[in-house]
Amino acid sequence: MTKTVSSTDPAPGDLVAFEVEVRNDGRSTALGVELLDALPPGFTLLEDPVTTSLQCGLGVLAPGASAVVTLIGRVDPGASVGWPLDNTASVSSLDADVNPGNESDGASATVGPSQPGNPAGIRRLVAYGDPVPGSTEVFSDFGAPALADDLVAFTSQPFAGSLHGLYAAFLTGDVVRLADTTAVPPGGNGQFGLHGFTDPSVEGNTVASTAITGPSGQLIFRTSVCGLESVFGPTFDGIFPPTLGGGSLVGFRSPFAAGDNGYYRWDDAGMHLMLSTEEPMPGSGQAFYHLVDAPGWDGQRLVFWGGADGIATPAWQGVYVLDGGLTTVADLSTVLPGHTQAIVAFKWGIAVGGDMAAFVAHLADGTEAMVAADLATGDLTVLADSTTILPGRTTPMDRFGDGGWAAGPDRVVFTAFSTTDFTSGLYVWDGNQVQPVAVQGDPFDGAAFGTAEFGPESLNGRY
Repeated sequence: MTKTVSSTDPAPGDLVAFEVEVRNDGRSTALGVELLDALPPGFTLLEDPVTTSLQCGLGVLAPGASAVVTLIGRVDPGASVGWPLDNTASVSSLDADVNPGNESDGASATVGPSQPGNPAGIRRLVAYGDPVPGSTEVFSDFGAPALADDLVAFTSQPFAGSLHGLYAAFLTGDVVRLADTTAVPPGGNGQFGLHGFTDPSVEGNTVASTAITGPSGQLIFRTSVCGLESVFGPTFDGIFPPTLGGGSLVGFRSPFAAGDNGYYRWDDAGMHLMLSTEEPMPGSGQAFYHLVDAPGWDGQRLVFWGGADGIATPAWQGVYVLDGGLTTVADLSTVLPGHTQAIVAFKWGIAVGGDMAAFVAHLADGTEAMVAADLATGDLTVLADSTTILPGRTTPMDRFGDGGWAAGPDRVVFTAFSTTDFTSGLYVWDGNQVQPVAVQGDPFDGAAFGTAEFGPESLNGRY
């Protein structure tokens, strides 16, 4: 067993993580593996603030297999500088240990001085070439990040291609491992596939994702006090990235059985079908066929993009809300404010934050528009379109959201690109006006932003 700490000198109020990796170095399968961990005073677990010690059942570990438990917590805001955070854990199993003496380990940190407040502007959290936690490799690829409070969850596959993982970066700049392809999936079923992790979702400080687990199929899991927790599976169903909200998860599931495709909710009571692809679309006699992978979900209200089968004429599509019944936010009959042509198509995707939803629409005259919808009032606002001269520009940007977009309760962040001069930028709408966050050529981290290097995926009070 080995234990590491994400920072040896965290400041009061900072996030810090203790990682425990338990590995079976024996020649036979270890049964009933159990982890005992006494948490240090001054360290509070995010998932369970009252817990002072953990007893985690890790199940079965085959020879060479390992289990990873990442304990993310916060240094008490009142901790004094120099306070020790000494964390020791031990592991046991039902089998005799053929190599006694390596069944416990510890890691230590010392509370350091508080640092200046988070600076305004863009900060570097993790970059290409940075070391991958739990590995000798370096980061070389990043999946869509998800932000909540003061951690960012993301996926990555280093250069070697043999390791794919799910990680969390704290706003202090520390990076920790949540899961990777060296670890056994929760429940001990199979192993994580080489390209198995989907874009994560975060609520509070719980991270959820799906993963391919080798021959066992797909698994929905989330982080918990004792590492990863299985929510559903493994199964051979097609499961797309889940969205956390209100303590439950919603995701698109495509099982083999006809008529069962649609949005499902997973909670403590089990799995529930919320919307079937056989449901008729409002304003159309056609049934849903396409449903966006990652809808907006707050535990009560589901906001999503949906479309009919492309063979149908016309192939109806729109943005909808499911909250007791189905209502339309915008569809192919919608004429946006300031325009005379109706929408003819939507760009795949939807972003939701509070009562704000954002989507990209194509109009009959060839215009592309970035649109915000107030879900409480139904009002639509065009943030920018193919004729808009954005701040700092002399010519319009004509493509929006290619790198993604994100919505919060009072703002929308989106990418824009010009097919004329091939420049791109990241912009924010604050409810009144659009301002640049960063554009191509802006200096950053000793270099400059290049073309198509922007991709907002999550917004939670911060960009």
